[in-house]
Amino acid sequence: YKYKGQMAKNTKLVIKDGIKAIAENAFWYCENLSSVTVPKTMVNIGSLAFDNCKNLNEIYYDGTVADFEKIYIDFGNEYFEKADLKKAPEKKLSKVENLKVKKTTTNSISITWSKVKDAEKYKVYYSTNGKKWKSKLSTKASFTLKGLKSGTYYRFKVKAIAGKTSGAISSVIKTATRVKKTTVSAVKSVKAKQITLLWKQVSRADGYVVEYSTSKKFTKKTTNTVTVKK
Repeated sequence: YKYKGQMAKNTKLVIKDGIKAIAENAFWYCENLSSVTVPKTMVNIGSLAFDNCKNLNEIYYDGTVADFEKIYIDFGNEYFEKADLKKAPEKKLSKVENLKVKKTTTNSISITWSKVKDAEKYKVYYSTNGKKWKSKLSTKASFTLKGLKSGTYYRFKVKAIAGKTSGAISSVIKTATRVKKTTVSAVKSVKAKQITLLWKQVSRADGYVVEYSTSKKFTKKTTNTVTVKK
């Protein structure tokens, strides 16, 4: 990490998560630098990186003191080492948005949502009645709930988590698993212009859609559809 440019008075520097090292002379003679926020990913601070930073008096670190002491600090960083070490303020997380159903099967439901900045994981809540909620964790902005009953409605809501901080819970979405496939058991015609069709009843099905055609390819012009309850 190498800084280029001038700093205004009482500048507070926040080093992004993921950065592991600060190059030598990176902030050399940055006299207006007053505080530095160091990420947990930091492992090495180069020589003279904070040399002559006379007003540097606060170091914020999002980890334990023991972890901070593992960071290798090269020579010429006296002002950095003498600054007060403080716990970094907890990050504020946004509300999970754009919760959507990606895919449903007879025994699973997959959902997705927009990633939340700084989120480490997500807590996914699910319920069949909207009253009793269970939850599972996901490290991605997606989740698949398996082992479900076919033809059953489920409700979902999600919140982002980072450490002990969590964002607002998303709005609730409702969807259902697919009903199982049926099979035709008999087709018979006992009188002219009439056909009786029988199939296996499917548990939890609200009704059935029957398509019939004079073409084995079920072309659009030759096909009709009827919805029945039984």
